[in-house]
Amino acid sequence: VLIENFSKEAQAEVDRMFKEDGCVVSPRIEKFLLDRVELIPDSLRGLKILVDRYGAENIFIVSRVDAEHVESNRTLMRIIGLCAKTGLLEKNIYFVEKRGDKVEVCKRLGITSHIDDRGEVLSHMCGQSSHLVWFNPPKIDIEQWSEKLGREVVRVRGWEMLIPLLG
Repeated sequence: VLIENFSKEAQAEVDRMFKEDGCVVSPRIEKFLLDRVELIPDSLRGLKILVDRYGAENIFIVSRVDAEHVESNRTLMRIIGLCAKTGLLEKNIYFVEKRGDKVEVCKRLGITSHIDDRGEVLSHMCGQSSHLVWFNPPKIDIEQWSEKLGREVVRVRGWEMLIPLLG
């Protein structure tokens, strides 16, 4: 959970430009992304703490993204300097099309802790991961998933609450 939600309208504009530019990520797309993206406060610092503490080879991003948006998401991660600023390995970034698919990737990679903003994802991870963090969930998720998740998760409002938990 590093970037504030990118609007569907903005994603549609990126898709339109991508097609116009011959299905390549052009400088104008990069500028568009950079101008509209808002990082969640302290997200890069928090990720760097995780990388420094547990080692780059042990930190992964498993993100739910529609297949047609994977390339723009990779570009976005590059232009914000995600790997360069945190030490995260680019090969440790995975994309899945369905939220429930995250659990299979996490099992395959041996991931034992998981941070997510979606209760649905965490519900799939219960029993699979020893540490589950529910990161600033949307109100509708809280209403739908709080009872089901119970004490299996630690809920935080943002990186400013999560970083002290990291030690």
